[in-house]
Amino acid sequence: MPENLGLPKEVDPPVVRFGSLVALDPAELDRQMGICSVPLYEFSIGEAEVFHAGSDVERAREILKARDIFQYFFPAPDHLALGLIEKNHLSPSALVEWLRRPPDIGHPFGPLELIDRNLQFNEIVDALKDRGFSVEGEVGLELTDSGQISRATVKFKPREGFLSKLSNVVSINIDLNLKDLLTP
Repeated sequence: MPENLGLPKEVDPPVVRFGSLVALDPAELDRQMGICSVPLYEFSIGEAEVFHAGSDVERAREILKARDIFQYFFPAPDHLALGLIEKNHLSPSALVEWLRRPPDIGHPFGPLELIDRNLQFNEIVDALKDRGFSVEGEVGLELTDSGQISRATVKFKPREGFLSKLSNVVSINIDLNLKDLLTP
């Protein structure tokens, strides 16, 4: 066996710090970019199989709700309206027009959560004003203090990805087909 080879007799083991890795939020950048990030690493094999099979829609809904990501796929129109009001100063008619778009981009609506579920779609803006969540101002609709409080509770959940995504569509219209990105 070779002797020392010129190395010190006692070498301290390397120190590996995992602090920044432990603090890493893998979905943070997705949310900032408006991407509806889905934490697939949190799904069990059985849950993943439910989506792969595609036959048990009710079980799939339960899983999405348990993971707090149901609203990515089925956004509540009233929460969506508050998000659009917060991000863009739209007139009531422009807001209603933008509220009609999510199903066209693959996000059918979920149930209303803040206002009466029996309201017609075009009554959402008035109901939000009646509840004190928004007011009509010089530039369009604006959030009130109670609307900001309601939005603050939403921001703690992953809903913001879809709201950011939709509000980005309001500002910039990008026609992107995944086939174009994935074709070699």
